[in-house]
This record gives sequence, C-alpha cells and structure tokens, in this order.
Amino acid sequence: MSTPSQTFDAHLPAFKEVQEAPWGRLRYTIAAANLGKYHPHNPLNILDLGGGNGLDAIPLARQGHRVTLLDYAPEMLAEGRKNAEEQGVAHLLTFHQANVTALPTLFPSPQFDLLLCHNVIQYLENPPQALQAMFATLLPGGLISLISINRYSET
Repeated sequence: MSTPSQTFDAHLPAFKEVQEAPWGRLRYTIAAANLGKYHPHNPLNILDLGGGNGLDAIPLARQGHRVTLLDYAPEMLAEGRKNAEEQGVAHLLTFHQANVTALPTLFPSPQFDLLLCHNVIQYLENPPQALQAMFATLLPGGLISLISINRYSET
C-alpha cells in the first residue's frame, strides 16, 4: 500500500502536464492577476500550502516576496527547490516537507501576510480543521487565496 506522499509523487508528471496545458496556464495566470490586485507591492511573508513545484511561489519570490513553500510530497518539493534554484530565487524561499496538519507546530504564531491554498483543500480529510490551522498562521489583515476544484469532477 502506498503512502499519500507516494500517491502525490506518482502524479507529478500528470500535474505538470496540466500546468503546462493552455487551461492550466490560464488558471495560474488568472490566480496571479487576482492576487496582484490585493497585495501591496512591499515584500510580503507568504505561505504556499501544497505549493508543489513552485508555480505560484516562484513568480512571487521574483517580485521580492519571502515565500515558504510547504508540500507533503518530497518529489514535488524537490521539484520546487530545483525550479527556484534555476530561476535564481531560492534564497527567498523556505521549504518544508509536511502535511497541513503540521501548521500549528511549524508556525505556532501568526506570521504570514498571505496564504495560498491552491488545489489542495479538496484532497484533505478534514477541511474545516485545515482551514482553522491556516487562519491561525495569518497576521491580522492577512489574506487567504483558496482555489479548489469540484472534488466530484475528477471521478
């Protein structure tokens, strides 16, 4: 029986294929444009949950923001680290291999201005508990960008 991280790692090629498809690129472009409307231009402290290969995190780091990329799957995280190094922004990123349930331990007090949770929540066993943990990491006035597919559309 495979672990959840092995399951996610096994889907890395399919995940990357969706990211590179026109509809995948459009989804990330729209998300980035929406985020640009709501965050100031001064450097933010950002948490990217399930950030995988860094498709959201790396452009934000290129803008000068400090980004913590957290992913459960080690191969996804390794891909994100490699991509950040290739883009010359690895010094602005911190990487954690952990589950969303580890947020209270990793970040016991609020420290993020912005939290990204893109295409993650639909895979969690207890979304309300995960949301509570996410909110606890945010500084007053912080924002959450939450994108979720319809879990029944993938069956």
